[in-house]
Amino acid sequence: MADGATRSDPPPAALKIFLVAVEESGDRLGAALMRALRERTGGAIAFAGVGGRGMVAEGLTSLHSIDDFSIIGLSSIPQRLPRIMRHLRDTLHALRRGRPDALIVIDSPGYNLWLARFAHRANPALRIFSYVSPSVWAWRPQRARAMRRFINHVLALLPFEPAAHQRLGGPPCSYVGHPIIAEVSALRPDAMARALGNLIGNAIRYGGQVWVRVGCRRDAAEVLIDDDGPGIPAEQREEVFKPFTRLEQSRNVGTGGVGLGLTIARDIVRTHGGDLLLEDSPLGGVRARVRLPL
Repeated sequence: MADGATRSDPPPAALKIFLVAVEESGDRLGAALMRALRERTGGAIAFAGVGGRGMVAEGLTSLHSIDDFSIIGLSSIPQRLPRIMRHLRDTLHALRRGRPDALIVIDSPGYNLWLARFAHRANPALRIFSYVSPSVWAWRPQRARAMRRFINHVLALLPFEPAAHQRLGGPPCSYVGHPIIAEVSALRPDAMARALGNLIGNAIRYGGQVWVRVGCRRDAAEVLIDDDGPGIPAEQREEVFKPFTRLEQSRNVGTGGVGLGLTIARDIVRTHGGDLLLEDSPLGGVRARVRLPL
């Protein structure tokens, strides 16, 4: 590197990428993506946009703090909404001024898909990527077809999502995986995929709405799978991990059973040194919390 040059000083012909992540989980994904793109291009890349501490550490000068997007409880929405709308306008202005080669919106579809719509309207030639697919396979599937109008490509964390987008008429979609899952499943990748597949499949089977979130918490990776189906009473949650357990108030109305899926999933997670817990979900059903040491 020449004297006086820094990582934030790209070569003159650098590829210009505008990234937007407005939550901590998206910031971690964005930081990993920045590292990978910098390595792939040999440093001939420049970043702009919005991100948190992880992306700032990778060289991004964020337009504003992602803390402004943190909304806890309905009462905080009126106070934060004007600021969020102002940030949206500022971000669109920065996109027009910066003329990037591509826009990558990371997770947070409630905000980022609106940003992508407006950015496409202002510049239809801009290539727009969505990193983390909304859960179109479980909730509001019509979103997939709507995204095709303004998203050029989806980068999916889950292996079944490309087929789901194809089936639903969504944008082209590629499975790229999640850096945290890739790390914790390195010993038995097929087994971990089976465990997560069992849990997601169980949530889809019994819930009309499903959320899947991946992130870090202290020294562990966590995968949270929420649904809005029938709950499981706290005093019976350990019972459902026993093979072929049948509950009086079962999530499986037809048979009263849960089979082997949860039993197998927890066994796999525990062989990786982690644990699987069932909790109340904010959606009203069950939350499966997978915790794996890093």
